[in-house]
Amino acid sequence: MVKKIGSLFICMYFLFSCLIAAEQSIQISLLDQENSLIKNPIVAEPFSLEVVINNAVRGQVPESIEGLDLFSQQGVSSSEKVTIDGASGHRRIKQVLTYRLCSDQKGHYKIGPVVTKGLDGSLTKSKILEFEVIDRPAESVKKRPYFLETKVDKKRMYLGEYLAVSVRFYSLKRCDYVKLAHLPERNAAIEFLSQEPLEGVATINDQKYFFQEWVMKITPESIGTFSVPILQATFHVTDSYNQSFFNPLGLLSSERSIYSEPLSIEVKSLPTSAEYNNVTAIGNFSSVSLLLQKKEIEVGQGVELSFAIEGNGNFDTMKAPALNLATGAKYYESHSSFELLPDQKGRKTFNYVVQADKEGSLVIDPQTFVFFDPVSECYNCLKTQSSMLKVLRMQTNKEFEKQKNLAAENINNGYQFSENQIDYINETVDFKSGQDPMFLLLLSWLIAILLSFSVIA
Repeated sequence: MVKKIGSLFICMYFLFSCLIAAEQSIQISLLDQENSLIKNPIVAEPFSLEVVINNAVRGQVPESIEGLDLFSQQGVSSSEKVTIDGASGHRRIKQVLTYRLCSDQKGHYKIGPVVTKGLDGSLTKSKILEFEVIDRPAESVKKRPYFLETKVDKKRMYLGEYLAVSVRFYSLKRCDYVKLAHLPERNAAIEFLSQEPLEGVATINDQKYFFQEWVMKITPESIGTFSVPILQATFHVTDSYNQSFFNPLGLLSSERSIYSEPLSIEVKSLPTSAEYNNVTAIGNFSSVSLLLQKKEIEVGQGVELSFAIEGNGNFDTMKAPALNLATGAKYYESHSSFELLPDQKGRKTFNYVVQADKEGSLVIDPQTFVFFDPVSECYNCLKTQSSMLKVLRMQTNKEFEKQKNLAAENINNGYQFSENQIDYINETVDFKSGQDPMFLLLLSWLIAILLSFSVIA
């Protein structure tokens, strides 16, 4: 009888242990960037909502969190801690989820309840967290051992412009191995202008700070409200610690991360214009110019034309200007290049290949470059000078054969060709070789003659 009672007691004990193990509970709390508990977050300063699920299922996440949509969400991280109950042998999982949030408005807020669902379908709810988002106290800056500051060159911009962003990491003590990264952003192109930060010292509210500064260019790809990507600074902090045989200096280095404050930019489309369409250049440009690489070409032969634009603007995203050529001429876009000028202006050069299908004088009229000035908020245009191109009749095979014989006769008589003449012969032969396979043989023949002539000389 005693054995039966003992066995029944043991079974009830294990059953009770399993029921306790299966029961979930949820705790929620607010943390600052140093993972310390806080009651009132500061406006426009990131903070965290920590959700702890006890007796969780592996990989479990909340079904819902009321009030979370009132804040700007900068990401979420999770971790698990597994322990074994000594009495029942049951595995217990503690799931910790950290939601990085920020509010750009002061006021009274509520978060919760956080709701989870167990394996049996039962729901578990947390308490409701009520708090105030407040202004940052003037003296609180002195208390912050490190923080990130983000600055932009404009609050409103036009689609196609780039946003200049500077990010500074401030610390009361020098921090080593500081790394800056941004959270993924699908609607913008991001470019760091330098991988190595600029270092310096600044004074904020009579407090000396060391800083490291990065500069980047961000180009939004759609109109509307654009949120500057949240930036994460990861760094090492050396803290005091108990001395030991393995740590005689009593120092311990730990890695920490902080996040930048959210910033919103208004991105607008360019205003419509009855006179100008498909304008992609935005900025303040001062001059434009045309340059032909040659003044004479044959019919069908290509010549390079350069269109240079100087000033300040979106050189990275502007498209090549369309050329306006006379009838009988056509062009192809080639390549482009950029040069930074000494006066902090830039020069973008677009290159084209121009061809003419009839002989004569080809006048290239002044070309118009249209751009939008975001300061005056109006369209402006600049014009290049005109250019003249002489188009010669394409030589026939008989004429080229005559020139070849004349060249051979001159070589035999000791006549020395000038560099321009040799260049012209080479260019003509190279062009003709693309038109008729016989010219490949002629090219080889002329090269042999020129080599013989150099040996004789």
